[in-house]
This record gives sequence, structure tokens and C-alpha cells, in this order.
Amino acid sequence: MSNETFISKDQFTFIVQPPVNRQNIKTVTVYADERFTLNAKLTEKITGKSICVRFTPDARHLCLEESDPVHATYKVSKNGSRKIKQIKEFLVKNKIALPAKYNVFFNEKENFWQGDLIPNPTIQNTGRRKDSKKN
Repeated sequence: MSNETFISKDQFTFIVQPPVNRQNIKTVTVYADERFTLNAKLTEKITGKSICVRFTPDARHLCLEESDPVHATYKVSKNGSRKIKQIKEFLVKNKIALPAKYNVFFNEKENFWQGDLIPNPTIQNTGRRKDSKKN
């Protein structure tokens, strides 16, 4: 004798969704060891293409432009990562904490991949002033 009760699938109304950042968020991360890394979602969109990497003067936004005929370009490898010393130096000069992460989306109006700097989760605001003394 079994106590199994069969329930119709349409009664299961709560559907567990994966976190948004796992579904389709594209990111670029710049690490202290000079690695410039595209995550898998972004890499699959531009693997094998040549891109020109640009930043706004304050380093808060980046631009990945495919096939720029005028400026230097980098070929995107299968793993989406390469060391680019110039990028790390530019971010440090602009006081951007490393690792620096940019959420990336396709800017359809201008036809390039745009990245916006997101807060660094490894930096904690202690609420104390820098010039305060420990007691």
C-alpha cells in the first residue's frame, strides 16, 4: 500500500530561478596582476574578434569596440583573458581599486560593448575617518 498522491504540474507555482548574475550578466574584471578578463557570457559573444579597449577619463566606464580600423586592437582568446599592463596602470592612476569589475552591455545606439564600474565588494567601509586614531 502506497501513500503516493499524484499532483498536477500546474500546482507547482513557485519556480526557483538562478541568480540574475548567473543568467546573462556580462562582465569585465581587471586584476592586480594585470589580467583583463571577460566572463564566459561576454567571451562567447566576441571570441576570435579584435576589439579596441577604451576608457572614459575617470576610468568609470569602458568601451569594447569591435573592428576599430584606426586604433590598436586585441584579439579575444577562447578563455577571454590576457595581461594588459597599461590598463592596470590607468586604473591605479585613477584610484580605481583592484580587482575592478565592470558590468557590460551592448550599446545599440553607438554599436559597442559598454561597461560600467560596479562597487568593489572586497573593500569594506568601516565608517571610520581615515585620520581618526584607534583607542
